[in-house]
Amino acid sequence: MNIEILFQKLFYDEPQNIDYYLESVFGLLHDEASKRGIEFEGYFITKWTDSANTIINFDEEYFSNLDRRNLYVYKASASDPEIFTLLQKAYKIAKLRVPQINDIHREIFEHGEKGVKF
Repeated sequence: MNIEILFQKLFYDEPQNIDYYLESVFGLLHDEASKRGIEFEGYFITKWTDSANTIINFDEEYFSNLDRRNLYVYKASASDPEIFTLLQKAYKIAKLRVPQINDIHREIFEHGEKGVKF
């Protein structure tokens, strides 16, 4: 199914729950970016593969951290025009203020200030 159709379905199924919508959108964008092989400091693909190969040391908390996931999506948006466009479309579907590239860079900076890293 087309990712934009999934965005629409998510929003129209529960339009009052914007937090759930955005969390789901970021999950879908994370998956899309990882399918494209986008990686920063070994996150996501390299570290996932390494952890999967040594299941004893698999750090589920590392991969389920929402701040880390969101940072990945923001960085992917800053480096891949298609991911950026998808993020903008997701916000537009929900009638939210559509982020511009300076907003993305601010989010990346703020996540860094909070200590979020890969």
